[in-house]
Amino acid sequence: MKKEKEARKDTIVDMNESLIQYGSQKLPQETHVVQKIYDTAKAGLENLDVLFNDNGFGRTENFLDVAKGFLVDFYDLDPKETDTKAAALAQEAIDYLGKNMNDFIKWER
Repeated sequence: MKKEKEARKDTIVDMNESLIQYGSQKLPQETHVVQKIYDTAKAGLENLDVLFNDNGFGRTENFLDVAKGFLVDFYDLDPKETDTKAAALAQEAIDYLGKNMNDFIKWER
């Protein structure tokens, strides 16, 4: 149980770091990438597609796929259930980002 909890937190951090790193590449002129990503994603993950102007690549490849990898490693889920749980984990990751934003500011550089 503790191992799963630690892995979940590590995954959430990885998801956010990947998204911020991608955002820093896609939004080179933006000075507050972490804040911009958080503000955009908290209103709905699909909004990241517009922010990045990438047809969902950043949201799926750099965020949801990390969540799915964790879920597949820890649970025996069917694909539909994995998608649903990945969406929930993504929301948890965005909430975590909002509460720990200063920890992620370093990824803006």
